[in-house]
Amino acid sequence: MKEKGLLVSALVNRMMRHRLEDGLPPVAYIQRACMIVLVLLGGLILPDGSGCKIPFMWLTMLQDIEVASAISWTSAALATLYHNLCEASMGKRKDIGGAAVLLQLWAWERMLTLRPDFMIAPVHTDNTPCGAMWSGTYLVNKSPKHSVRHYRE
Repeated sequence: MKEKGLLVSALVNRMMRHRLEDGLPPVAYIQRACMIVLVLLGGLILPDGSGCKIPFMWLTMLQDIEVASAISWTSAALATLYHNLCEASMGKRKDIGGAAVLLQLWAWERMLTLRPDFMIAPVHTDNTPCGAMWSGTYLVNKSPKHSVRHYRE
């Protein structure tokens, strides 16, 4: 544990050391599923600025699975991202917490000048998530690093 949160590395380490086997009581599988959800919430969907801890409030949200399934996690992720972007733009923080991967994918989708040059053109099919389209080998050295003019265009 670390200031108001659970260390992601400790949780992942515990899952790696204690692998699931056949024949365990159902509660063991439920606990493992909750651990995975915590890692996804705290590390990908709703990460804090540090990126290394999961806030304790997510533990309370997962106490009742029925209640957790009724929460609009997409709205929570976007609200957290917008809040953190707002604070970062006003100079209140150095790091952007929240689902920055979503922001990056959105920017690549809509702002052609921000896209990296791909070695092989990205392809999207109906059966894959939109974000998977952007996986692949790309060149980042061709894109401008700190050109304000470039990004304003």
